[in-house]
Amino acid sequence: CCFKARNTEQCLKDRPLLPGEIRPPIPIKPWYVEDMSGMCVSDDEKPKPSWIPMEQSYGAYEQCCRATKDYQLCMKAAPSSETGGVSRTPQPTPTPPVMYFKDPATGLCVSNEFHEMPAYKTPAYEDFNRCCILESVDPARCLEVGPHTYTTESDSYMPTPVPPNEFWLVESSGLCENERNMKRPPYITKTFETYEDCCKTSTWNQDKCLAHAPTSVPTTFPTWSPSTSYPTLTMICPPNQYDPSGSTIYRQGDEVEVNLVAYRCKPPPHAAYCRNPDFQPPQEDPGPDPDETIPETNTNTATNTNSGVIITSTFGGGGGGGGG
Repeated sequence: CCFKARNTEQCLKDRPLLPGEIRPPIPIKPWYVEDMSGMCVSDDEKPKPSWIPMEQSYGAYEQCCRATKDYQLCMKAAPSSETGGVSRTPQPTPTPPVMYFKDPATGLCVSNEFHEMPAYKTPAYEDFNRCCILESVDPARCLEVGPHTYTTESDSYMPTPVPPNEFWLVESSGLCENERNMKRPPYITKTFETYEDCCKTSTWNQDKCLAHAPTSVPTTFPTWSPSTSYPTLTMICPPNQYDPSGSTIYRQGDEVEVNLVAYRCKPPPHAAYCRNPDFQPPQEDPGPDPDETIPETNTNTATNTNSGVIITSTFGGGGGGGGG
């Protein structure tokens, strides 16, 4: 019965013992295939979701990699403790272990030696390659740049090279976005090095796209972080308002505007609810939930668990109770 339960491991732990029976040890299977990256992670790095059964957990990292779609890439991301290297486990010394995490500003991996983690829930890894493959928005570029170090001459921090521009077209608005500012959806594969080249592919809003060309030049050295925890970045409002009549068919990625707040239709299977007035965006922006953490992948996103909606980002079915 436990192997059909939602949380098999907890069910086995709670199983009552028969008279004279000794509880058998539960096999330790810390590795599982994460849905987002398709790579193997452990319970220590990211807690395993309760819906993943024990049959899809593995005791050895290499065994878990054989269940992924890219065995070679998974093994390249193997932690040093699984490859015979020196594991950077915490030692009883004042110096904390070196851990790598994704820098929200560049999308590349940095170490906690020279950077402060933005939040205590930020995923961190003991190996640089592992961080790049699992977390970076551009794994190849991350591996090419390498981890940050101090120079021996000036003993000062060397800033990370600014990654190249990569613009992509938002079909619903006809405008272009830089992947450094807004993460490109996986179904959009065509990108451009310049904003102008991207706008030329906009068939119906080319003039407005060119009028919103970026003019600022990236700074040579890193700038200060925003002073507020709530997202302060702005975006171009979509040209169309939400149609509550239900006659407009919204698809994944379609954007609408409600009271100067932009909303994007969720991916399937929730996209079918986007045209349903019961799941339309709220008329008033309730703001962020203080108990929720703003996702790193979209600085213009906040969550509201009370209404079951994702404010200033998506709308459609799914989530908690009514709302959107």
